[in-house]
Amino acid sequence: MEAVRRAKFRMSSYPSIVNDCKIEASTYASCVLKMNDLKRSDCQLEFNDFISCMKKSAAKRKIRL
Repeated sequence: MEAVRRAKFRMSSYPSIVNDCKIEASTYASCVLKMNDLKRSDCQLEFNDFISCMKKSAAKRKIRL
């Protein structure tokens, strides 16, 4: 049951992690919304910035994503 408890803790931390990266998330969302025919490589730079920010935020909190 320890694994379940840790997983619940990680999941409950996601809103805080995303909140730390709200600028990157907004930039990524704006890029996605302005595309009419979104392809996999579109907005890749913005996505990578967002994921990188989330990883840094999680590392500061000592949480594994």
